[in-house]
Amino acid sequence: MFDPSAVLVISNGNNPAVFGMVTEVMKFSPDVISCDDGKIAERLAAGNIACIICFARECTDSMQQLIYRYVCGKSDAVCVCFTESDNDEKMFTTSVFGEECKLVIGTKLMLIPIDTDVATLRDMMLLVLGEYAEKTDNKAMTEAYWRVLRTLAAGVVRKYDCCGRKKYGCVYLTIALMIVSDDPDRLDLVTKTLYPDIAEKTKTSAANVDRSMRHALYGGWKRSGGRFSVRYRDICSVDFDLQPRNREFIGEVSMYLAVRYRYIYDAGKRLAAQAVEVPA
Repeated sequence: MFDPSAVLVISNGNNPAVFGMVTEVMKFSPDVISCDDGKIAERLAAGNIACIICFARECTDSMQQLIYRYVCGKSDAVCVCFTESDNDEKMFTTSVFGEECKLVIGTKLMLIPIDTDVATLRDMMLLVLGEYAEKTDNKAMTEAYWRVLRTLAAGVVRKYDCCGRKKYGCVYLTIALMIVSDDPDRLDLVTKTLYPDIAEKTKTSAANVDRSMRHALYGGWKRSGGRFSVRYRDICSVDFDLQPRNREFIGEVSMYLAVRYRYIYDAGKRLAAQAVEVPA
């Protein structure tokens, strides 16, 4: 049930553009209190807050302790923290609680990078904050889900420099990562269903999908100097010392995405349970 009093923003007003986007997504203006330990403790003591929104650069160690203990002690409470850099994220989650935070990142603590493009940031907000909004549009959230998956998958493919002069392999890898990160079971049927599905979407053959992916990975491998690596803190890492096969690359990178952006995929599962279908 919609309850505006269940959402609390903790901020000194240093990010008006992001806060404006939050109110736009939620369709109401949530309560805002300053970064004062006494005020935060008093507000949380009521026990009715389901969603805390804060900004990593404004959070002191004592604020982190208050927020962390509250969300971990209340089954339906979450914290959505906006970060401006990887260093912000690391500081927010490890400066006080260290390794213990790994257990709740992506579930109780949702870390949203604001150094992304505006459209993707808004889509991420919609997926995470949509269930607290005054009016929830499940179709719009499902469309946002697939747009975010496309952006995340394409970003990793670009990171590995798999996009040479011919873009087809890059496109096919992006679609494959979207599909498998959403449904890991699809990796078990790469040649039987995954390649044919991608081929149908892109009006080509399954054999061409396979071949173009291999060529894209080969090009990226050569340009990278013979090493692919992407890491999310100490929680998940992908390292290839040998050129990966299509299935290896898709499987490992999809797992990385699912761990790194767990809250996005959890939102996708909730939408799928509500039987809202929008083509990838």
